[in-house]
Amino acid sequence: SSGINAEYGEFFSAYLCCVLMAWGSFGLGSFLGSCVTDPQIALALTGPVCMLFLVFGGFLKSNEDGSVFTVLNEISWINKGYSFLMINEFTDLKLNCVHTSI
Repeated sequence: SSGINAEYGEFFSAYLCCVLMAWGSFGLGSFLGSCVTDPQIALALTGPVCMLFLVFGGFLKSNEDGSVFTVLNEISWINKGYSFLMINEFTDLKLNCVHTSI
């Protein structure tokens, strides 16, 4: 057992979420590629833009303080996908915690 939720519905929901997140990333790359004429510039832009979504999109930093990057949190497919995966995995999870002395 790998420790993940083994129910069929949860598995296919997680799989679909990962596919949609990959499509979102592909869409962003296609958008950046169509905005510039040189492929080298498109490649140079993709990394920093994805890092902006990771860092300021709410995945690594909470944007509850009302900063200027709150808009990235609202449109970040990475944040929404991660939130869905965590809810999908841990809803109705029963943990058996055993106290052990060290």
